[in-house]
Amino acid sequence: MLWFCAGTAGELIKVYPLLRMATERKLSWFMLSTGQSGINFFRQWDDFLLPRERVGTLVQTTADLHTSQAAVHWFSRAALTSTSDLRKTVFTLSGQLPTASDTWLVHGDTLSTLIGSWYARRLKVPLAHIEAGLRSDRLFHPFPEEINRRWVSRLAQLHFPQDTRALENLNRARFPAISGRKICTEGNTLIDAIHYMNDDFRKAGTAATLTASGDAVAPYVVANVHRFENLHSPENWETILQVLERAAKKHRVKLVLHPPTQEKLAKEPGARARLEKAGIELLPRQPFRSFIQLLIGSEYVISDGGSNQEECHYLGKPCLLLRNSTERIEGLNGPCLLTKFQKHAIDRFFAEPGKFKGPEVFFPRSPSSIILDSL
Repeated sequence: MLWFCAGTAGELIKVYPLLRMATERKLSWFMLSTGQSGINFFRQWDDFLLPRERVGTLVQTTADLHTSQAAVHWFSRAALTSTSDLRKTVFTLSGQLPTASDTWLVHGDTLSTLIGSWYARRLKVPLAHIEAGLRSDRLFHPFPEEINRRWVSRLAQLHFPQDTRALENLNRARFPAISGRKICTEGNTLIDAIHYMNDDFRKAGTAATLTASGDAVAPYVVANVHRFENLHSPENWETILQVLERAAKKHRVKLVLHPPTQEKLAKEPGARARLEKAGIELLPRQPFRSFIQLLIGSEYVISDGGSNQEECHYLGKPCLLLRNSTERIEGLNGPCLLTKFQKHAIDRFFAEPGKFKGPEVFFPRSPSSIILDSL
């Protein structure tokens, strides 16, 4: 039995290919939501057309966590859940309990990754970590992701790094060394999710250049900024606003709002007014299927997200990456330009965005199939 434990839509997107392949292989699986994203997680679940009878929530929440205070409250509740209550909830949701012959899988570096790993230890189930080994080599940057990664690596018995760099990070760790099997997936499971979506689009005859609402549009740019260090840095935030205004002078800009960005604009009506004055379209957060359609049809992407960096790399889509650093190597020598918020880098991208366009990426083997084969 495969037990998947996740709490955010981002985790679910990268785990989705495993769920789909496991179903095709007639493997038994169940998804346990930590409750970190009480609304968007299940919105994405339904967007993928996954069966509701194979998912349940361990810690009940009534909303996505928009603020640090809400996140701390949820994390405290989740961490303090007793082992007996945890076992009772898992049994109630799934009709069975995990055993030592099962595998408990977590993904990435969110607070849910850490909570899920702690639950596996308490239930005495072997833990597998997908997308293991990413490191910034700075304990508090990004926060709390870097701390989560390091803790989870020491709780897991099976590690799935996505490339040789991540594998080397695991191998060189000391004090203590990271134990367990380490299997490189030769890529991120996200590419499998993208290929599944493209296959679905082709079968449905869906045009890639349609918006989420299905309306044909002129050339446009997709923007997606939501990182904590950017929203809370006056200098970075001002640069982001200027970049969006600059892009809007030549193209329609569709800014997809994550909950933290919505919160930021609600607290700063002046910033929202600037975006609206520039003609920037503010969209609610999109399910993955709609978001990939938007990416495919766009001229280029403005983002501060690691997953967007990977998506643009796999699609060959030019991406202006508004970050000081990234732990991911995908696309950095191709369609993705890491700006480090330097003006000359931003100017270079805007001079000719199309110059950064690359080919669509394919892997010899599916990363998700490598994981399932090893399990």
